[in-house]
This record gives sequence, structure tokens and C-alpha cells, in this order.
Amino acid sequence: MAINELMDTPGLIIDLRGNGGGYPSVTDGLFGRLVKKEVEPFRLIERNGETFRELRVRPRGKIYEGPLVVLVDGRTYSASNYFAHRTLYHQRGVLIGHRTGGGAASPQRGVTLVPGVWFQVSTHVLMPPAGPHSESGLEPTVKLEGEEAKSGAADERLMGLSAHPDPAVRRAIRYLNGQ
Repeated sequence: MAINELMDTPGLIIDLRGNGGGYPSVTDGLFGRLVKKEVEPFRLIERNGETFRELRVRPRGKIYEGPLVVLVDGRTYSASNYFAHRTLYHQRGVLIGHRTGGGAASPQRGVTLVPGVWFQVSTHVLMPPAGPHSESGLEPTVKLEGEEAKSGAADERLMGLSAHPDPAVRRAIRYLNGQ
């Protein structure tokens, strides 16, 4: 796994922008490389209020303990939104970017709209152990807005930071450098 090669990295940036999601088991597996002990489960809740299933994260393998930044935007959905929610809930890192798109990481049912076109929709609400769900998205810790999203490359070169063309990556590097 690529994270094995990053264990001595002074800061980790995970880019979830434009990520429509995937499987919660993959999310739990990755998050298990970022925590030293088992964390409380999130629950997938049915419409009737009953628990459909619990999503558990246990430490696995070598653990990355350094600072973590997760880049998010309005197209961060489903399992990616779940990873972002875990990051905030367990205070494991910060989100930088724009509000996530939301979702529960549980497209259990789907329909064929026309031959060859399949549509899946989340049928559960993902609930953390305490606090609100993130079905409507999550606000980032550091929101990129207006000029901040566009400027800063020249100043960052003067400070010895990367003049990366992506404003969110530039902001993440500044954050990891304590600025």
C-alpha cells in the first residue's frame, strides 16, 4: 500500500475533490492506517430509524501519526464524504476547500433508467456516535474563497514554499507549515 512509503512524511495531503465515493470498507481500511486505537462506529440508519449496519475502524498495519489535510469540494460524495466526516469527528486532521457534496456511503439499491444506464441512490443516513449526520455535506475547516483561492503563489515562493498551481494544495502546504 502506498501509505507504507509515506510514514516518515512530515505532513500528508489526501485529495478527495471530485471523488464520487466507493466502498466504506476501503474508507475504513485507509482510516485504520491513521488511528492508534479502535474508534467508535458510525451507523447506517434505515428510514424507520433502525440500524442497518455499523461501520467500524480498527488500526491496521503501521500507523501514520503525522499531520493530515484532506482536500474537499462539492463533488466529494458518499464514501469520500464519510472519510472527511471521520477525519473531523475523530479530530484526526483538517478539511480544506469547499463544502462536501454529502452522502452516506451506502448505495444499496438501484434502478435501470434505460438499457445500459444504472442509477444508484443512497438509502441510509450515516450517523456518527454523537452529533449531526453529514448527508447535506460538511463545511471545511479552512474554506477557500475568492482571492485566497486565486492568489498567493508569489508570496509562497518568497517563503520557500511550493508554488503549486492548485490553490487548495498551496493552502494545504501553508497549513502544514503552520501558516
